[in-house]
Amino acid sequence: MLRRTLISCTFLLISGISFGQSSSYEQVIDSLSNIGQQAKIIPYLEQELKAKPNEELLLRMLGFYHIEDKNLDVAEQYYTQALAVNPTCSKCYMNIGRIYAMRNDFNKALENFNLGVLAAPKDGLIVLWRARLKEYQGDKTAALADYNLAVSLEPDNGAVYQQRALFHSSQGNFPLELADLNKTIALVPNDLKPYLHRATLHFKMENLDSACLDYEMAKKLSAQQKTKDTLLTDQLETAVQDICNPEKPSYYYQRGIAFYNQKQYQKAIAMYDLGLKKFPGNPLTLNFKGNAYLALQKPDQALLCYQLALQSKDSFLKAINANPRFSTDGKNQTTKPGNSDAGQVSKAFLAELHYHIAECQLALAAFPKALSEINQAIELIPDTAGFPKEMYSNLREQIMKKIRLQKNYVN
Repeated sequence: MLRRTLISCTFLLISGISFGQSSSYEQVIDSLSNIGQQAKIIPYLEQELKAKPNEELLLRMLGFYHIEDKNLDVAEQYYTQALAVNPTCSKCYMNIGRIYAMRNDFNKALENFNLGVLAAPKDGLIVLWRARLKEYQGDKTAALADYNLAVSLEPDNGAVYQQRALFHSSQGNFPLELADLNKTIALVPNDLKPYLHRATLHFKMENLDSACLDYEMAKKLSAQQKTKDTLLTDQLETAVQDICNPEKPSYYYQRGIAFYNQKQYQKAIAMYDLGLKKFPGNPLTLNFKGNAYLALQKPDQALLCYQLALQSKDSFLKAINANPRFSTDGKNQTTKPGNSDAGQVSKAFLAELHYHIAECQLALAAFPKALSEINQAIELIPDTAGFPKEMYSNLREQIMKKIRLQKNYVN
């Protein structure tokens, strides 16, 4: 079945750039970063280290920036030197743990995170790294305990709430995820990432009005901060235009889909009718309205909707290909991303239309018409992973059984 997909954000991992004190080195690094000369940061720190070869902060900074450059062996050497200077350097253990995790040596990673926690039991960031590793290893109970500990250690740090929100997201616990995102945004109201995260959550929870508020805030912050990530800005604009603009048909059918997904089919139809009143004959809206009538077991009304949508095939395909929030795996109208190839999407949706018309004709005992429609649907099945080809074959077999029974009855 035609599906919506999420506009998502690639959330940054925990930064790890915590040196524990402000310094003149960081001021120089900030200046180099601001003028786009990041390549000069490591040479600058190496030059400073020559004058102060046992400066723990310099050694840790060099270790960090070599991690950023994926020079893991060199990074480990610098952190090991820093530990020789200060055997209780908790940040050293933490970042060596990160290095082992990047090498997929998770036992050594956990060993170093544990040493870091022992060295600084009140450092929530180290606990947070350990929580993420435990989650990755599948120890959900221990991971949650560490996420909770990190929050208790750093109750005013929005990052720890956002990381715990991501954990709750992976567990499908939307209420707890939402609570943590609300706390994150209260603590860091100018960070667009939590707004985007919460918008996608509201979208999954079928709360499109709240999703719009967050998408629009993320878009506003992106403009204010002159975000250079064009993919992100394009995604935000797509989301706003898709579900937040009442001058677009999608504003209405997306809300109809939300009611459909909550099995509130009459409300879905009422929303589709609002859209059709403003955009008469819109093929996507008609298609979704047909789905709602099918769910209500009203095949005659569903059939009319599908046939009207099919009559507007050209605009139907244009509307589908213009909207990247749809996928082609043929399952229920949910929010899981899927294939977005335009040609495959078009074939999938035409196949789906004929499939649903076949369902309607079968329910109305018009078996030859149903067979013709399902045959057309099968011919249109795209070469798309996850497309339910077996479902189409099963429907054809059901129709054939009805035809055989009808022939036997007549004979």
